[in-house]
Amino acid sequence: MEIKINVDDYLNDEDKKEIASDAFRRQIEQNLIEKLKDKKSNYDNYERVISNSIHHFLEEKIDSILDCDTNEMIKENVLKTIKKSDYSYSLFRTKNAWEKEDSPAQKIVKEAIESHKEVMTEKIHNKLNEAIDEIGIDTVHEMFSDIFDNFLSNRLSDK
Repeated sequence: MEIKINVDDYLNDEDKKEIASDAFRRQIEQNLIEKLKDKKSNYDNYERVISNSIHHFLEEKIDSILDCDTNEMIKENVLKTIKKSDYSYSLFRTKNAWEKEDSPAQKIVKEAIESHKEVMTEKIHNKLNEAIDEIGIDTVHEMFSDIFDNFLSNRLSDK
């Protein structure tokens, strides 16, 4: 026997929001208690969860109020700031002994490079072909021969 209940018949939107908020609050409290028991309390994670929740909740509302895509606006302003000054160290931090992960900007750059790899490869090939056409294949052959000869002589002299 199967019983189907339509929740909308018994709860209005405000009741559903209140139930969801209570469940979220209980989950946060439960996680906090578990962390305290393990003595591995990390309030940053809770701040991050709450901040992300607020961001996702407010993003569309702010976009509609400002009548623009705020994520794009932020990206554009960051690019303008980068062009004005060199903030590469602080913005584009890579994972290392002091940083547990890449900075958000570094992650965006890596994603952009990966997603545009084919286009970049094609442009590089086109530029190389243009350079070869401009200076001639014989000159390119001589340059690579010299480079290879130098490489081999250095390699052999190291042994």
